[in-house]
Amino acid sequence: MRRRALFQLLAILTLSACTSIAISPTATHPPPALPDLVVASVYLGMQGIPGNSSNCVPAYAPYEIRAVIENRGAGPADNVVAAEQSTGQQVQVGTILAGQSLEIIIPLNTSGSSYIVVADPRNSVLESDENNNAYGYLAPTPTPPAICPTTQPTTVPTLPAATPSPLSLDGLNYADMNLAQIWKVLAGGHPNQIMNGIAGQFSPDGLQVLFESSGDLWLAEPMDNPGRNLTNTADRYEQFPQWWAANPAKVVFNSMGSNEAQEKDWNHDVSGYPTMMNKDGSEYIVLSDVPSYTRPSLSPDGKTIAYDRLGVPMLQEIGGEARVFDVSSVVHPSEIANVTFTSPSFSPDGLWLTWWASAGSAETQRDFSLVIFDLTANRPRSLHTYTALAGTLGWLEPPVWSPGGQWLAFQTRGEETPRDLWVVHRDGWIGQRFGLATNPVWSPDSQRLAFVQWPPSSDSYLAANLSIIEVPSWTIQPTGLPAGSIPLAWTVIASP
Repeated sequence: MRRRALFQLLAILTLSACTSIAISPTATHPPPALPDLVVASVYLGMQGIPGNSSNCVPAYAPYEIRAVIENRGAGPADNVVAAEQSTGQQVQVGTILAGQSLEIIIPLNTSGSSYIVVADPRNSVLESDENNNAYGYLAPTPTPPAICPTTQPTTVPTLPAATPSPLSLDGLNYADMNLAQIWKVLAGGHPNQIMNGIAGQFSPDGLQVLFESSGDLWLAEPMDNPGRNLTNTADRYEQFPQWWAANPAKVVFNSMGSNEAQEKDWNHDVSGYPTMMNKDGSEYIVLSDVPSYTRPSLSPDGKTIAYDRLGVPMLQEIGGEARVFDVSSVVHPSEIANVTFTSPSFSPDGLWLTWWASAGSAETQRDFSLVIFDLTANRPRSLHTYTALAGTLGWLEPPVWSPGGQWLAFQTRGEETPRDLWVVHRDGWIGQRFGLATNPVWSPDSQRLAFVQWPPSSDSYLAANLSIIEVPSWTIQPTGLPAGSIPLAWTVIASP
């Protein structure tokens, strides 16, 4: 199988030297903990999507500068700005805590041979070292493929200033893995046990939960455990249930016949056949005669289901025929058979649809690109690309959209750690990596993200910690919940 590289690493030339600034402490007042902003890497590339090198690229930004900014100091850096000197492009980054790194993306209309990216170009952040903020490189200009037809150029927006809000967990549902119980944080921050178990899909109002047990799907209300068996199919297995908020009478999931599951040793390389039924268990319908690698995604208008047909992107209209989703804008027709599309995810307003595109194999190396499609303008772009370490198995989970539709939290496998957590803006111009972390769940106001932070020396959920990210300040706060707590959902608590 031919594999297209997603990006080209370019030769780099460091232009600035590193000189420490000595700070003399006094006997009574220790020196403040200062940040130290360093641009760790920079490269220029094309917008990377598997298979698109023989097709067109967006005219508004065929090139992109990707730079990683690190805070190597002992204190946080607030209101950080990054700039590329030759183009004058700036990105408002926000807060970078001590020890954190952040990737920024600067789109370009044309390319040159020399670039210098500077963190804090106006020296507005007091640092322990003010002389190591620039990183430059001199590189050959990449030759672009044909430019796609487009309309207006896209400008890089500016992040608003953000002040971390007091930590509130009201409405957070989480599983205590040590106790095998599901809890809910009530108004005022008071946790209350509501169910037995460790997993479940909560309804949008938080009053009901769907879960899998012994191959069947069950529906329960808090304090009503184990609930009611909806499927009760002895000859078929069901998993991955999803509520359809815009079509509340329907439940969508994956299923597979028990004989076929045993023959295939159902191990989640294939997740099953897209299936739909009513919430009371009636009208059980298998939507495809070919299984999917990953879970489907449900449109917010209640009319369309996106799913992969063994890696072929598909759309199923309710009451209509299934059709192939057109990806010719990012993959040349001669290469489509070599690129797999999985894990679709609709934006909350239904105007955007993401897919994980991949090429290659786990035995060698597999390239991944998170591609976002503007369904109104029919304009795609790549939000994140990487090459997984050889031997990395499994498909990537679909990204989790913030309720407001601006941010996406997603997981990668075999990038820098076994499972990296990222948060990126929908427009792709800023991205933050949070290292070995999983299970992202957004707050209803899109301002916070609950997630599980893993200790480097353990892969047991019982030792993991539930933390909160403030967006877009990127401040991380511990929750104080017991070790082994896993976020499941975050819903609004109704006023009494």
